[in-house]
Parts: sequence; structure tokens; C-alpha cells
Amino acid sequence: MLKTADGGIVHGRTVEFGFFIDTSIVLVPRGYAFTGETPLGPGKTWTGKYAVVGGIAFNNLAIMDGMNEKGLAAGAFYFPTFAEYAETTPENRTVSMSMADFTN
Repeated sequence: MLKTADGGIVHGRTVEFGFFIDTSIVLVPRGYAFTGETPLGPGKTWTGKYAVVGGIAFNNLAIMDGMNEKGLAAGAFYFPTFAEYAETTPENRTVSMSMADFTN
């Protein structure tokens, strides 16, 4: 993140995984209905309040990096072995989502 002389913010990142990642830019409209992905099938459902523009990988509508219409920017970073996630069970599946769903 860079701060400009007039107080603006420039948000950016590189994607350096050492292999090709098939990426696309998408525009997700306000009111889009999302469903979280879990190892047990569909999880939490929610409706996006704001429109979002961002990058996705492999045609999976999970925003890797993007910004909503109000200026909130988010990035999904991959730090293997540095994070733990709650186990998805049949009991918590309806409130679960994958780490890739978080920035949606």
C-alpha cells in the first residue's frame, strides 16, 4: 500500500506463485447471492451489499483481490501453515465458508 501526497491510497500486489494462475477480472453487482464452499458441500449463504470489482482465479467466483463501490479493498493472501481454520462439521456447515470466500 502506498500513500499519495494528497492522502490517497494505492493498493496493489503481485501474484508470484511460480506457476501459471488463470486469472480474470470480474464485476459482481450489488445484491449478488453467494454460497460458501466447504469440504461437506454448500455452506453459509449471504447477499453482497455493494458491487465489487476484482480478480478471480480459475473461473471460481472468489475475489482474490478487489474493491467494493465504497472503496473498501481486500486481498486474500496465501500463507500456508500460518493459519488454522475451524473444522467444518454437519452441525456448523450452514455457517461455514472457505478461506477463498472470505473476501466476497
